[in-house]
Amino acid sequence: MYKDMTHVLCGAAVHLATQIGLHVTGVGQDFARTPLKKDQDQKILRAKLWMQSVIVSIRTSCAEGIPPLVIAESFYDGDEKDREETLAYLPSDLQFNHKLHIILHKAMAAMSRTDLKTINCDVTVLRSLIGIFDYQLLSLGASSPSELGKPIVELLTY
Repeated sequence: MYKDMTHVLCGAAVHLATQIGLHVTGVGQDFARTPLKKDQDQKILRAKLWMQSVIVSIRTSCAEGIPPLVIAESFYDGDEKDREETLAYLPSDLQFNHKLHIILHKAMAAMSRTDLKTINCDVTVLRSLIGIFDYQLLSLGASSPSELGKPIVELLTY
């Protein structure tokens, strides 16, 4: 796997997306050199690109067993009214994938805080963490906008 460039490319994509201000809800004029149109379509496109960058980064990190470096909730920074308005226009499958990867990110963070490497690891704590995140994934799977989301959630819960 040392020759696999996926993780590096995902990190570069997230870094470039941050440089052009996709992580901030709205148009992102503060990050642009030329005047940008304050267009609703542009705002939605920027939100989609940022969410997709975050999802791919977390997905590749999970696949490689590396803790994700991107904060999954980072799209939710900024003006709450503006955020809610933008979220309403995003496709339901993108919102579903984002929620799924937020749960995965939180699960990986919680597992990394447990003391799994030592003999003193408390199995009941580990089982309760697994149960909590398993329940969250199953609850989310029921609200999947497409039939493709349900097998993904089922696969993650096993």
